[in-house]
Amino acid sequence: MVNRNEGDYDRALRILIGIVLLYAGLDGYLAGASRLVAALIGAVALVTGLAGYCPAYTPFGLSTTNKTRTS
Repeated sequence: MVNRNEGDYDRALRILIGIVLLYAGLDGYLAGASRLVAALIGAVALVTGLAGYCPAYTPFGLSTTNKTRTS
């Protein structure tokens, strides 16, 4: 199992942006190649937001999760 590296706000923003870009790309608000680009970026944002893991964060050691734990 992959550890999550996205916090709650990061995930929510990615999901929202993913839905908006997918809708804009697939519903015809954009024209030409920008439709495909918007749909692809939207799909990636939506999938990473739902999974809670961003592969681009890993090489840089980034994480937006809350690291503090109370026991």
